[in-house]
Amino acid sequence: MHVSPTDTEPRPVARSERAVRTDIQGLRAIAVSLVLVYHLAPSSLTGGFTGVDVFFVISGFLITLHLLEHLPSRPRDLAAFWSRRVRRLLPASLLVLAATAVATRLVAPETQWATTGARWLASTSAHDDSDMNSQATRNAKASSASTTRFMPAR
Repeated sequence: MHVSPTDTEPRPVARSERAVRTDIQGLRAIAVSLVLVYHLAPSSLTGGFTGVDVFFVISGFLITLHLLEHLPSRPRDLAAFWSRRVRRLLPASLLVLAATAVATRLVAPETQWATTGARWLASTSAHDDSDMNSQATRNAKASSASTTRFMPAR
């Protein structure tokens, strides 16, 4: 909140008046870079998916900071807060899903259409995380089983 000399009531600080957090912008840039390199050349950067975790931490920090600065006094205030987040994030999410569906049909081999469609559908719901975690666990077990070396007994 900002109080001007002529105002008696504090007014909300406009987004343009807020200081740019270069530390957070730097972390975002690192996170994006990690994810991009991981997707473009997975063997060159193992663990590049950690950038997604960094994004979750940054988002949690910013949401918490906002809620602490503007404590909701009624449930309606909290509902309005989350409604603004949905209105900001949902269009981009739907655009990514649509672009993925179109690109899959245009570029991916037909043998991948069903798998990509299932993942696309899972991405529209809470089933995405459990689907991806299950697949990651299966991949890790298969990789571990094929690369395990037995050490001689001492």
